[in-house]
Amino acid sequence: GNRVILLLTLKHHGSSPGKQGFKMMVSSSGTLAGSIGGGVVEYKLVKRAREKLRKQDTEWEYHALEHRDNTPGSSGMICAGGQEISMFPVDDKFAEAIKSAVTSGKGCIRISPGDFGFSTEMMTDRDYFFNKKNPGSWLYRENYGVLNTLYIIGGGHVGLAVSRQFKMLGFKVFVFDNRPGLNTMENNSFADEKAIVNYAEIGDKIPEGRDVHVVIMTHKHAEDGLVLQQLAGRNFRYIGMLGSKSKVKILFSKLRKQGIDEAFIRRIDAPAGLVAGGRTPEEIAISIAAKVISLGN
Repeated sequence: GNRVILLLTLKHHGSSPGKQGFKMMVSSSGTLAGSIGGGVVEYKLVKRAREKLRKQDTEWEYHALEHRDNTPGSSGMICAGGQEISMFPVDDKFAEAIKSAVTSGKGCIRISPGDFGFSTEMMTDRDYFFNKKNPGSWLYRENYGVLNTLYIIGGGHVGLAVSRQFKMLGFKVFVFDNRPGLNTMENNSFADEKAIVNYAEIGDKIPEGRDVHVVIMTHKHAEDGLVLQQLAGRNFRYIGMLGSKSKVKILFSKLRKQGIDEAFIRRIDAPAGLVAGGRTPEEIAISIAAKVISLGN
């Protein structure tokens, strides 16, 4: 029963704190949800949205803000970069499209000045699209319901820590191991799905995709190699493997002798993680998460 305004980052560039796709809802009840990056930009636009709600102003607005001091359209921030933001009053006439999106759970949202639509057919080559002729004529599309997934091969102490870390980042987490009765598997309450599997058949358990991430951390280097053989040549957003530099060198040499494609081997992040030197499971988990985050969209 409340009127709401959607703040949506249509596009960003440079070191903008708000990235493409960042959203915030401002309700006439005073409730806020989400974020378009925080700071003075968010403060000013929330204030403007509340003013529109008080006046029952249903006109959409477009804001192009540069995060540089003393420049036209300056946002008041100096982090460099900028954002193009739509202030979109959500009218009752869009209720059916919104209901369809919520009910379907997955699809493509379409927004343009004064219009909101939804389709179950998703974009296959990207998750975001924005095209602007001028401030009054533009089209924004976004795949809705896309969920990053992480497949952990090896459910030991590190697997438990990695599960916890990536769950906090909003990933759907799968954990596989070939050891029945493993206490760290049984105690892993962070994984969405857990299974005891035969590593020789692991390829059937892991799909390809732009939103699929894989980390290999079995308890034997031979099993690491077996898993890599099963996944060779497949496309993932990220594939990493735990191990010392010596172990990685030996294992990669064996893979080459087995005829595994060099391009695939070069894509494997091993030792996995952005920062070397992590010793505890928690430190290793943070390092792997940092690496995945560094890949960007």
